Amino acid sequence: GLRIDGALRSTPSDLPIDTLLHHLLNNQNLMELSLPDNDLVGVAPALCDFRGGYMFASRLSKLRLNKNKLSGAPPVSLTCAHYLETLDLSNNDLAGTLPDDWSDLASLSFLSFGGNPLITGALPMSWFPEVTDEPSSYYRLGNLKELDGSDC
Repeated sequence: GLRIDGALRSTPSDLPIDTLLHHLLNNQNLMELSLPDNDLVGVAPALCDFRGGYMFASRLSKLRLNKNKLSGAPPVSLTCAHYLETLDLSNNDLAGTLPDDWSDLASLSFLSFGGNPLITGALPMSWFPEVTDEPSSYYRLGNLKELDGSDC
């Protein structure tokens, strides 16, 4: 699959993330998007906005948008990213509470949202349901191995 990683050297400072994503994320073969420290600005992307055409996310396994200038609430619309293993939104300007819907990211093994001091509240209880004999209770973030929420 397609992997995009590194610095966007030919882009202007403070590139709006929605402009960038509109061109990149319609690629059905995109598996990894790693663009840390690129001065990307704007609201954190809603990956599963089918009205906007972002239907790529079902194949995406790694999304790293750390060390940018993303703002707004942490993106709720990630549930179509069934294979997302890595989500790094650390060191941005995100604000608000963490979405309950992230508990549906069953493949997630690395989650970092640290360095966003305007994120408030506790970790959602839906991320850590009481384990019962119901098979569905075992799938909530069951693959998560690393969680970083420092400096929030």
